Amino acid sequence: MKINYSDNTNFNALFVKKTQVSRLLRNGKYVPQDVSLVKINPKNVGDIWALDTVANNWEYDKFSVNIFNSAYQVYQGAERPKYHIYALTTQRNNLRKLNADKILGLMDLTRFTKREAYISHLQTKPDFVYSTQPKIKGIGTALVNSVKDVCTTIRLTSQPEWSVRRFYKKLGFVPSTEESKTKLIWKKSFDKV
Repeated sequence: MKINYSDNTNFNALFVKKTQVSRLLRNGKYVPQDVSLVKINPKNVGDIWALDTVANNWEYDKFSVNIFNSAYQVYQGAERPKYHIYALTTQRNNLRKLNADKILGLMDLTRFTKREAYISHLQTKPDFVYSTQPKIKGIGTALVNSVKDVCTTIRLTSQPEWSVRRFYKKLGFVPSTEESKTKLIWKKSFDKV
């Protein structure tokens, strides 16, 4: 897809909050690293360009491409007022010029109500997903936890792989029906107090 982008285009990523992931040190230990959670504006050409760059840099990983395609539809005029895209980035300032190379993970979701959401896609930078000792970990967890901070109910359809379902189980998600192991739900009341 050809995005009409120039170096003077402003991005419109909105800082949501500071959160943390874990960064690997040379000694093999992980330490907390501050990162920024930002909300992407799919109607802004700079933000669309950043998503397109991520999809290309992440070698067309299917979820990053799906997030870009959905955002591009909104950019072209599709009405999706409850659709939101969030990115986790190591960039901590000048977010009006979001650096696509510093994006660690993406998530898109639909907010049905102020307290209920459906996560459509969650994607961590592939360099960190497919490594036995990733340089950064906790990206997906930080993205999901950011939604858990503001919602009381989250739904999603998980990939069928056991490791993916285990990831969501660790975050407190349970099957929403007995028939399906991939349709998951999290409710604030499920969490241990």
